[in-house]
Amino acid sequence: MLAFLFVLLAVALRFLPHPFAFTPVAGSLLFFGAREPKRQMWIPLALFCASDVILTKFIYAYAFTVEHYVRWAWYVAILWLGTRLGRNARPLPVIGAALASSVSF
Repeated sequence: MLAFLFVLLAVALRFLPHPFAFTPVAGSLLFFGAREPKRQMWIPLALFCASDVILTKFIYAYAFTVEHYVRWAWYVAILWLGTRLGRNARPLPVIGAALASSVSF
């Protein structure tokens, strides 16, 4: 349940002004991937993809490009990385996954 709350909060924060273009997208996806069953992985993916479309088309009025598919593939990769961490992750793998997800974006 907490993972759903983190994802909803991360999606909502994308619509607010934020310093240095920082939003907790990677952290919420990692946590969701580590804590929730694989059959529910489509939920954060759908929410983030929908927020991308809304932000791109209606808020910023940009064109929809192939870069969106790359970003959506990144969402899937971070969710998968979270599933690799699992529920009993030690600190070093969590730090590595957080750094890898931040640097890759």
